[in-house]
Amino acid sequence: RERIRGLLCRCSDETATRLRAHGLVARTVTLKLRFADLRYVTRSITSRLPFDSAAAIRALAYPLLDGLLAQHADTVRLAGLSVSRLSDRAATPIQPELELTAAPETAMASKQPVTTPLAATTSAMAATATRMSHSCIAAQEKAERALDGIRSKYGQRSVRLGFYDSEFRDSKNG
Repeated sequence: RERIRGLLCRCSDETATRLRAHGLVARTVTLKLRFADLRYVTRSITSRLPFDSAAAIRALAYPLLDGLLAQHADTVRLAGLSVSRLSDRAATPIQPELELTAAPETAMASKQPVTTPLAATTSAMAATATRMSHSCIAAQEKAERALDGIRSKYGQRSVRLGFYDSEFRDSKNG
């Protein structure tokens, strides 16, 4: 599970970098897994707010992954991530929701009980988004834009997110 999360972290970073480079925002994240028996399973989720940050992509993708792995115990052979419902960032109005800035217990108090796997995934995604304050998201987006500047000057492999650094070190040492 952690190796797949590391892969999705890297994919979300690369995808968000490309979105920002082209001046785009997305609203849908799609996760595709291929299992040992060569069966593909695809799940997607659409956000009310457009996004172009790796943090937002991960906040949507990780609950999808957890839901799929809970339903399918097979070994994962391939994992992929894509975004869709693209629009031009300059032409897309982005207004933060009050729920993102509210305290988690206040924002979650109005949620209905979870009764289905899809509802569980949606609820987990909403809880993750609620826990991330607006200032935290803004700080992560600012950091990601700084990474974009470093990469444009020194190359794509010059710097990367620390979330999957341990996987890189393990593969270099092992």
